[in-house]
Amino acid sequence: MSSSSRFKSTSPSTSPKGVKASATPPAPASGPSSLSTDPYYGHEGTSVLCARFITALFQCPNIPIETKQRVRPPTLAHFVAYALFRTRLPSIVTFAALLLLQRLKTRMPAVRGSSGHRLFISAFLIASKVLCDDTYSNQSWGIVAQKMFALKELNQMEREMCGYLEWNLNILGEEIIEFEASVRAYHGAEVVAKASSSASSATQFLLPMVKPYNV
Repeated sequence: MSSSSRFKSTSPSTSPKGVKASATPPAPASGPSSLSTDPYYGHEGTSVLCARFITALFQCPNIPIETKQRVRPPTLAHFVAYALFRTRLPSIVTFAALLLLQRLKTRMPAVRGSSGHRLFISAFLIASKVLCDDTYSNQSWGIVAQKMFALKELNQMEREMCGYLEWNLNILGEEIIEFEASVRAYHGAEVVAKASSSASSATQFLLPMVKPYNV
């Protein structure tokens, strides 16, 4: 569904506890800026966090296996980073998108994703329409998604995700704050680094010492 009118009826503004973000999006460029030498466009921490969360939740590949693009698509973290950079939406919209994906997984525990890119952009555009007074058209979202999805496909993705969620799109302030803290606690850079370090130490401890074999 490309129109935002149906989202307004489910907006958190109807509740005193709801969260409402105001954003007047600038017109997105036609592709990633060639002037930027940072592949994360200044959003490495959040984009990597989002990628970890989505891949852990849906067991998605880092790069979609099936794609119609002639060029190699970006990694999920780079895809998310460009979307954050181009839209310049408040961070609460990003975590609202992850929350919607968490709800999707709760409703459909057995579901796995072949494309984290598709999951993220669908949830991100829906979250922006729920929380923001002004947002992009779906045609502009196609540019934000680096033209990986045609307009018709984006409309279908949005409609399907809303249906899978049974239009449970309300997002409350307390809920998103607790959810963000939980995501950072389980998927933050420091936590992952500690886990990797612990696993490495445990492996070294468990591996037996092998004397070199002289030929």
